[in-house]
Amino acid sequence: MANFSPAFIDALLEQSDLVRLIDSRVPLKKKGRDFWACCPFHQEKSPSFSVSADKQIYYCFGCHAHGNAIGFLMAHDRLSFPEAVKALADEVGVALPEDGPAGEQESLRPLRAILEKAIGVYRSALAEHPSAQEYLRGRGLSDEIIGRFELGYAPSAAGFLSQKLGKEPSLRQQLLGAGLVSGREDGSVYDRFRGRVIFPIRDGRGQAVGLGGRSLDGHEPKYLNSPESALYHKGRVL
Repeated sequence: MANFSPAFIDALLEQSDLVRLIDSRVPLKKKGRDFWACCPFHQEKSPSFSVSADKQIYYCFGCHAHGNAIGFLMAHDRLSFPEAVKALADEVGVALPEDGPAGEQESLRPLRAILEKAIGVYRSALAEHPSAQEYLRGRGLSDEIIGRFELGYAPSAAGFLSQKLGKEPSLRQQLLGAGLVSGREDGSVYDRFRGRVIFPIRDGRGQAVGLGGRSLDGHEPKYLNSPESALYHKGRVL
């Protein structure tokens, strides 16, 4: 699958016509400098949904839905991020970028695999720790939401994950490469996430690239994300 770089996304949006895109799905009427319609994302009797041709963004003054052409396709046509990018590229007539070197993709496969395993381990741990479950429910998260977003829990033990997934040197290197553990001078490793509820971070293609953790006992830092790695580039993911 193509790797959509920020530069490609910016160029695609610059070549797109948001007014024409939305008007093909929601009839717009020009009023002043902007175009207006009844919002397609909530029921209303008078138009509060505006589209700016100059800024190439839409905004609803009623429900506050907003975004650019890609965001509109995702929300209105119910597309994933890569599907929306492809749909917009087809409409504009822009060729999608090719995948990165096969060798590079192959080298990331073990890191992705062990990250997915870690997510599974943390999800299982959540089921065994009522205090973490109570914390999430106390923040208003239902069991459905917890399951949908694959939330988990990292126990406070420094070797919880590394003992489960890093019993061999090659596996410990994968844990290090995925940003799941940190290394000591003597060559041993310790878990990066401890005593935290865990939130998987996925890219626009749905692939796991990192984790976010929220401290339960007030231990600083309150929020901790995966470090920059071959998988996780904060700016690119955002």
